[in-house]
Parts: sequence; structure tokens; C-alpha cells
Amino acid sequence: MSPNHCLGNTILFLLFTIFESKGMHMVSNEVGFTARLIHHDSPLSPFYNHTMTDTARIEATVHRSRSRLNYLYYINKLSENALDNDVSLSPTLVNEGGEYLMSFNIGNPSSQVMGFLDTSNGLIWVQCSNCNSQCEPEKRGLTTKFLSSKSFTYEMEPCGSNFCNSLTGFQTCNSSDKWCKYRLVYGDNKATSGILSSDSFGFDTSDGMLVDVGFLNFGCSEAPLTGDEQSYTGNVGLNQTPLSLISQLGIKKFSYCLVPFNNLGSTSKMYFGSLPVTSGGQTPLLYPNSDAYYVKVLGISIGNDEPHFDGVFDVYEVRDGWIIDTGITYSSLETDAFDSLLAKFLTLKDFPQRKDDPKERFELCFELQNANDLESFPDVTVHFDGADLILNVESTFVKIEDDGIFCLALLRSGSPVSILGNFQLQNYHVGYDLEAQVISFAPVDCADS
Repeated sequence: MSPNHCLGNTILFLLFTIFESKGMHMVSNEVGFTARLIHHDSPLSPFYNHTMTDTARIEATVHRSRSRLNYLYYINKLSENALDNDVSLSPTLVNEGGEYLMSFNIGNPSSQVMGFLDTSNGLIWVQCSNCNSQCEPEKRGLTTKFLSSKSFTYEMEPCGSNFCNSLTGFQTCNSSDKWCKYRLVYGDNKATSGILSSDSFGFDTSDGMLVDVGFLNFGCSEAPLTGDEQSYTGNVGLNQTPLSLISQLGIKKFSYCLVPFNNLGSTSKMYFGSLPVTSGGQTPLLYPNSDAYYVKVLGISIGNDEPHFDGVFDVYEVRDGWIIDTGITYSSLETDAFDSLLAKFLTLKDFPQRKDDPKERFELCFELQNANDLESFPDVTVHFDGADLILNVESTFVKIEDDGIFCLALLRSGSPVSILGNFQLQNYHVGYDLEAQVISFAPVDCADS
């Protein structure tokens, strides 16, 4: 057999393998794989600024949390009349950033890229090599964009396809367009646009290997927004809409475990397939067809007191619950619930001396010498329908070093939306079982998981 004949057979085999795999969007639930999660403020993050103080990072996190609240308010089409007068919100379709970067591989040959983890969105999108001058340059040697021109398996999705039509409200195809274009609008009329595409995706396994999950549709963005403090490098949507990562893979279970906020030099983890932890207390998901994940909250208690049911945890006028969202750090409570909880805190005996936050980041702060002064503080418990989330001191208070104060790490939402954020979920396995339609909370040391 001639060398050319062997080469021809090899090429035919590779082409057959490629085209066969392009139809594969399902991953067996027996296959377990993981993804690293890097916090926005971690030294491992491309957005890490070593000149920022810890206090400045907290201020930036509060700002991002409020921006995320703003975003979730508007994607759920809440009435502007429900807002408090002292809270300024403006319409956005995509918030200015995220909290946890998820690393993954894309293309052939593959490139490792990052996108912000987002449980309240569906589309996967990344920066691409053909982006214009608005693109964020590489930072600290870390890859943030996909070189689509170097992948021999990269393809663009045509207008009129089922996947293109799934981009409800975002696709911009017109009669002269061949390829499926989209546009995502940010605040202040800033936007990112690109072409819905497909290519091979890969994720790390628990033993450090790479698992190829087949070809997925994703947005190849030509002009990602560059904000004042960061560039929105990309997005990994994990809701239940058709173009999300889990929907395309047919995965029914996933979980994540977030290391404590005083250990952001370590990576958190995301688990898929056979690896997610969905044990612990379980609470039903509400409204499975919604963009975000909602759970019913029955009340909040401090120590051994009875749960407080004061306040309405409304998401819509006829819906009650909290949104569980990976894009926000500090949990946000609607006004009645927030005021009720603050009033309860102030009735506790031997409570530390209250001190106003000089920069109005948080509403309830105390002047303390060190964290040991909070050791006797009772746990706060969020009571869900069927599950309890117990918050210890580290998940309840944040230390603002420069001002010598400890603050209650909760925000007033200023709207009917209440959101459970990442700060309150540190050192918990948060499991999503979409077949059973439940979310679970299992306490664990996430640094060792």
C-alpha cells in the first residue's frame, strides 16, 4: 500500500470522525468532568489588580453586586414603580461582568479560554480573534479569547436555523445576512455583537485529563465591551434555555463549591455529569421555564429564634422566592424583608457598638477589634421550603480593614427581587438536579473538595 494511499485513508478517517462528532451534543451522565472557577478578584484572574487594597476590592464587589441586581431586575421585566426612590437603576440586557471565571477548551487545535459563569443566562459566548480595537488585550499572559481562524473545525451558524431562532430577542439576522448575527446590549448603549458559531468543546476531568464533549453552539463576539474596571471576556450560560451549556449537553445535574472569600488564591470547582454533589437539604425549583433559578424562602431566623416571616420575598407580584445567582456576591433582600432583619439584629443582647459605614457600602456595621469579637454571634439561617441554609459569621459579616469595621454582608435590593449571592454560599456544595427540579445545599470545606 502506497504512503499516499495510507495518508488518504487517514484524512478520510479524520474527516469522518469530525463530521460524525459534529452531530453529537449529548454527554452521558456517566461521564464526569469538572471546570475550574476563578474568582474575579483572585490573583489567578486576568482582572486581578495587585495595586488595589482589600477595601477597594470590596467596594468594587458591592458595585458589581448592585449592577447584577439591576440586570436581573430588568430581565424579569419588573415594574419601575416598585423601586425605592433612593436606588438608581437603569435598563441593561447584559450586566457589566461576573464573579467567577470558568475555564474550558474550544477548537481544534484547542485553546483554553475563560467566560463568566452565569446561571441566569443561556448563551455561551467568547471573545474571538477577529474582534476589533474594542477588544480587551491579553492580561498577565492569560488567554481570554478564542482564535477562531486557527481552528479547522470552527463553523458559523446560518440565519434561519433552529439554533439561530433560539436567540430570541438577541439575533439580528436580516434578508441580506447569511450567518446568524446577534447583539447583546449593555448599559449606556454599549454592546457586543458577533456570529453564532459551533466548535468542539473540552473540559477537565477529576483526574486531570481532558474530556471532549462534542460540538456546541456559542457566540463568537467581534466587539466585547470594555468597561471602566474590566472587560466582559465572555459568558457561560447555565440556565435551562436551549443554548445553555447544560441544555446542549443534555446534562441534568451540576454543582459548584466556592472556596471562602479569604482564600481566593485557590480555585473553586464546577462539577458535571456523574460528579455533582446533590445531597444535603433540598428545596424545589420554582418556575422551571424561567431564565433564572428560583426557590421559595419561608423566612430567616437568628440563633434559636423562630423564623421571621415579615417582609415579602416577591420576584413577581404573584411569585415569591429568591433567585440563586452565580453573578452576584452579596445577597440582596427586598426592602420589607431587609428592614425586618435589620430590626431583629438590633434587638440582640450584647450586640457590638454600631458604627455607620463611612462610604455607605453596607447599612449595618460595627466597630470591632478583630473577628474574635463575633465568635459568640449566633448563626443566621435562611429557611427554604424543605431545606435550611446556615450562615456562620464568615458568611454573614465582611471585614473592611481600612475603616476598622465589620459589616453585615447583605444589600437592600430596592426592588421586589431578592437574590441569594455567592458570599452566603461559600463552603457549600450547591447542587442542581434538573430532573428532580430541586436545588440542594451541603456544607463542606470547598478547598479540600
